[in-house]
Amino acid sequence: MIRFNAVYLSVGMVAFLGICLSVFSGCNPEPDGSGDEIKRTEETYTLFFTGQALSTLKPCGCSEDQLGGLERRPAVLHTVAKDKRLVIETGNLLRQDSAQDRIKMNIFFQALHLLEYDLVCLDPEDFAIARSEGLLQDNHFSMITSARGVSELPSVWSRQVPLKQGTLRIVVGAASRDFLTDEKNEDGLLPVFGFEPNSEDEFRILIIDDCSDLDVSKWTIVDLIICPAAATEPEILSPSSQGPLVVSVGKLGEYVGKLTVRIAAGRPLHLTYEGVPVSSTLPMDEHLVDLYEFYKLRVKEENLLEKVPKLALPNGLEYTGSASCAVCHKYEHDKWSSKAHAKAYQTLVDINQQYDPECIQCHVVGFQFQSGFKNENSPVDLRDVGCEVCHGPASQHIASQLSGGQYAAPGDPKFRCIDCHTPEHSVNYAGHEDEYMQKIVHWREPKAR
Repeated sequence: MIRFNAVYLSVGMVAFLGICLSVFSGCNPEPDGSGDEIKRTEETYTLFFTGQALSTLKPCGCSEDQLGGLERRPAVLHTVAKDKRLVIETGNLLRQDSAQDRIKMNIFFQALHLLEYDLVCLDPEDFAIARSEGLLQDNHFSMITSARGVSELPSVWSRQVPLKQGTLRIVVGAASRDFLTDEKNEDGLLPVFGFEPNSEDEFRILIIDDCSDLDVSKWTIVDLIICPAAATEPEILSPSSQGPLVVSVGKLGEYVGKLTVRIAAGRPLHLTYEGVPVSSTLPMDEHLVDLYEFYKLRVKEENLLEKVPKLALPNGLEYTGSASCAVCHKYEHDKWSSKAHAKAYQTLVDINQQYDPECIQCHVVGFQFQSGFKNENSPVDLRDVGCEVCHGPASQHIASQLSGGQYAAPGDPKFRCIDCHTPEHSVNYAGHEDEYMQKIVHWREPKAR
């Protein structure tokens, strides 16, 4: 149960005496009692939370329906009228600092404007990148940061929420764990929020970068704490009846955290926290679709494929392309040619994504290496999930066969299925490995893999 520290409505002085919390299901209200009076004054207010996108503008979606995508997020946010909601980004927009991530930061800022966010929290790394990209000014949303010792952005933001019975001030602060010299002592947060405990007119939210082993059971300064997520789905980490509620908002943009506040005069305040999936069945916003097309154009114009460092293969090995394998392995090559792996590159071409280094590496042969695929001008038989992706670079193997000398197997590196069929890219793979394997069988030996 979240604890409001004597929070009350300023008009009518209607005290909020308690809160009912449920996880992903809602809560059962108590009998109405006064009936018509409660129905006349009852209203709801909603806070939407997102965070930890970690450079994910949309899911890979190469072969399976997946949750997420900025272009589908409006369908979730617009379920609540603009004057009855706050939309808050809690941080960790980027996974790292690279040329491609910097393009993504610019796209994120444009998207957050189109999505009508009210507040964006920047962690120190995102703050540094946004500042160097000139993104801290002239935005349509407010910003705070947990970065210390900076003058461009504050660490706290607030808004007065009008209600039928008055107003409620929502205050959001951002802090790093190192603000707390003693995890059981929250006094280190006072400079962040700028007011003493027991304020009677605010609902206070803390966004913090580390909640591991954090004991907040006796905290009184904040009512809600948002922690980094371990899972893609929003979670209630601590529904304590004696301290603030502790939640995560999920990651990779697969869900939107939704906190619904139901208010009725003379009755306890009811909160429901749930994770709303950004389903592939939701309609897409055309402006955000266009924005993602612009992102793909930027990636192509920046020629990022050419900027990816290439490693030398060990022992002088080289990739030779799938066509060279067909000379001796015609049956296997013909069977492989009928499978989805042999069309992997075309799936990127179909969506104009063949210039994206994050995508291309799982759709071609040896992208990370000097003799592998480089760009669309590379040999055609280095495209697709070809023979050498799974069996290794074939140059020495072919040479040994042509010379009649000592047999040499294809060399390393060899990609494993799970190098590309990750939980983020292939949500149905784990636990169904044998089913997936049957889809690619192109050999005659019963036990061959």
